[in-house]
Amino acid sequence: MIHTLHPDLLRIGFADFAPQRHNKGTYILIIELTKAQEIRPGKLPGTEFKKGIYLYIGRAKRALQARLKHHLSSQKKAHWHIDFLLNRAHIKEIWIKENFFDECRTARRIRELFPSVQLAQNGFGSSDCRCPGHLLYSLNGLEELKSIRKRILFKKAKSYGNCF
Repeated sequence: MIHTLHPDLLRIGFADFAPQRHNKGTYILIIELTKAQEIRPGKLPGTEFKKGIYLYIGRAKRALQARLKHHLSSQKKAHWHIDFLLNRAHIKEIWIKENFFDECRTARRIRELFPSVQLAQNGFGSSDCRCPGHLLYSLNGLEELKSIRKRILFKKAKSYGNCF
């Protein structure tokens, strides 16, 4: 299957990434859901997702660029929990931290530092670990995102086009 990118995200500015040996790390997708709706992410129970801003924390131990291209594709077969949400929402920003692989600690740290960011659904994105989940919901929307990113030391990936 040929994947096409969302129209407003033609490609990620992969100059943001160091050479191939650094094509790995933890990433955060900043996602906007424009209307509340029930979504059933794979084998998890259907949940009413609120309209608003979500943060999905993931990792790629290799091929980070390919993973992000998968997430950006608008024509993908749903494989991970996040794919079910992305089929109904869109990515506003991508944050990355190269050579860092602890998405559980990142999700927990964001919730500790920012009480207005809550777990969106138990078990979402965490079927391979024991933490509560990797999808967070921001009660304050976009306003606090910049301070979150700076506090957890992630960098914003650049894109060509007008999205980032």
